Amino acid sequence: MGFLSVLVCLPASSAWADLEITASKENKAANNPLVMVHYTMTDPGGTTSLRFSTDKTIAKNLYPVDAVSKNRIAPPSAMKVQERDRDLGQTFLTGDRGFKADAVYLRVGPSDQAVGMGARMARVALQFFEVEGTPRVNDNGTHGFLRDAQGHPVFSRELSPQLDDFLEGETYRSIHVAQGVLPQNLKQGDYLTFKLTGSDQIVFSPHKSYAFLLIFIERGQDRSMSLANKYFGTYTPDPKNPLVGHGIRREGGTGQPQAPFFRPDLPDDFQTRLGQQPGTLGFPDVDTFRDLFFAITAVPGSLSKSPLECSSHHCPLPIWRESLATHRCRGCDWRTSWFEGSSAGNAGEDRQMVRPRPANPICDRRTEVQSASRDSRRGMTRVTF
Repeated sequence: MGFLSVLVCLPASSAWADLEITASKENKAANNPLVMVHYTMTDPGGTTSLRFSTDKTIAKNLYPVDAVSKNRIAPPSAMKVQERDRDLGQTFLTGDRGFKADAVYLRVGPSDQAVGMGARMARVALQFFEVEGTPRVNDNGTHGFLRDAQGHPVFSRELSPQLDDFLEGETYRSIHVAQGVLPQNLKQGDYLTFKLTGSDQIVFSPHKSYAFLLIFIERGQDRSMSLANKYFGTYTPDPKNPLVGHGIRREGGTGQPQAPFFRPDLPDDFQTRLGQQPGTLGFPDVDTFRDLFFAITAVPGSLSKSPLECSSHHCPLPIWRESLATHRCRGCDWRTSWFEGSSAGNAGEDRQMVRPRPANPICDRRTEVQSASRDSRRGMTRVTF
């Protein structure tokens, strides 16, 4: 059985950078014209956490004994399971223009247990990867995909066969690690800014898949923090493959689905841990369909030349809505802005306002792009504009 693998290749002279990490109740990325990739939809609850604790608890196994999902990480017959050490992250696809990364933006989860006491002032790292290969689904022997009457995916630990699906076919090569310290005033729902500093800021090439993981460096008591996300995410930047762009995790043991079950502990040695593969398989939940709330901005002036330049005027702002990944006029004729949905039934909904500028005739139109959600293989296709 094939599976995700990781290669670590960190040049000694330039592998580490400094992170300046801040927390705010305001979404600092929302009005930034240099956001190059992003996803902002979130679920209203949940506690999907990164964790590196000395006091992991024994918790109730949420899967019933007769669960449809076999869940190969912990046997459904085991009614008590150990919490897992975990790093959390996301894969993403760049657009038409390469850029030097200025900052990564994430959000703390919404639950009351979102921030463990040991998370505040803890040292963390962002590990970046180049991602090669084509993701494909392994259903772990539990065929099918449960939906409701309206065609929406159903999350049911008792009935949903998709809850143990995982992705294979991608290779991860570690290219950059940056370290920093989480703020003292960290609270649930905070927006986090991870500002990259130093001369070794990472450069992303156009039309290429990358990934990042957020990592607690040292173990500590109650050292955990949840990240805002959407379990059945709709970040689909590649119109040819809706599986491109997804959450990832590095969790316990080796992460191999061939192993009987995951061990709960990640390696204590940091370098060894950096070499362990990320993937989508985990317990109690997988990241196969999940997307984190995230955004990545470019250093001003660092954008590579667009493949289609408009000659009539200067065009400083790229289009960065993922559903417009194939828009031919990207980077020259459309300004975009994004913001979170209101609290009136649209919490976490990704909205966009697009307005035209007077422009070159070849660009003076909008292009409708089909953007299939990653479960379209089961028959659902989403069209966005």
